[in-house]
Amino acid sequence: ILRGEDGYFYMVVTDMRSDEGWASNDGLVLLRSADMVNWSHTAIDFPTAWPHRFDRNSLTQVWKKQTIYDPEEGKYMVYYSIGRHDWEYETDDPRFKQPYFRIYYSYANEDFTDITEPRLLFDFGTAAIDGDIVYDSKNGEYVLFFKDEGRSVVNPKGNFRTRQGV
Repeated sequence: ILRGEDGYFYMVVTDMRSDEGWASNDGLVLLRSADMVNWSHTAIDFPTAWPHRFDRNSLTQVWKKQTIYDPEEGKYMVYYSIGRHDWEYETDDPRFKQPYFRIYYSYANEDFTDITEPRLLFDFGTAAIDGDIVYDSKNGEYVLFFKDEGRSVVNPKGNFRTRQGV
């Protein structure tokens, strides 16, 4: 739960259907409250919102959602990991392929009921999940923490890219 700059409380949660397994979340749910008792919510289904980028056969998960206020944009940035079946990569064991998760971000609209189309925030070169961004006021910079889910890999990238300023 994030207490926003405007006094409202914000949450971004999974739409996972646990009886269908880990790969059953195709989007996210945005929640907003003035009192932490009464919440408004909107579900965003990625294959419905962006069919040119996501379909139910390739999308495995929209995972570990968070939000943070971006003072430069004056908006709440929502960030999350996305995994797709067609992004799997070879590991040191030829019997297994590793899901490849990248961290993406979107900006929420003013009333926290919709988001912009996902944009790449961070590509570690293997499966990066559970991202969390914190502001380091001592150094005046944002720091991204994440979990490397990658197995030992045969991965030609071996590099990463970030969005400037984050």
